[in-house]
Amino acid sequence: MPPSTFSVVVHKFGGAALADAAAIANVGILLAADTTKQRRVVVTSALQGVTTQLLAAISRAADGDQATARSIADELRTRHLEVALGVFGDDATSAARDTLLASIGMACDELVAQLDSMHSDAQNSALSDAILAHGERLAARIVCAMLVGRGLASVVVDGATLVQTDGRH
Repeated sequence: MPPSTFSVVVHKFGGAALADAAAIANVGILLAADTTKQRRVVVTSALQGVTTQLLAAISRAADGDQATARSIADELRTRHLEVALGVFGDDATSAARDTLLASIGMACDELVAQLDSMHSDAQNSALSDAILAHGERLAARIVCAMLVGRGLASVVVDGATLVQTDGRH
């Protein structure tokens, strides 16, 4: 008997499609309109401009300017929390919303700790990669919460659990 096969549709949303809560709501409308019942994978980039901000924070931290690096991290925290709140709208009592906000807070705390541990040496490549991954990871959590809020089954799968690399950064 031949192995069973199934089709998977992959949707990739870049930063412009994830610019703010309204743009993310449009992603939800698009995904909800698909009634084919095919298995789907949704891949997210960071929110628009976040990768650029993370690169700036890495540069500042590597130069020893922790104050500016932390300021950028604080801006990112505020932005992601605002987008998350916008995704939930008036649903002020949502346990899913509270879980998402706590998750964003913990990720941003980790980001600050990583930036604080940056030094201007060659061993920062792995740490820089870890810092840059925050953008996609936070966006994926927000999009997932939006989809669940619309009644669409969704779970975040961290790409690091699926992809193996050779350790070069």
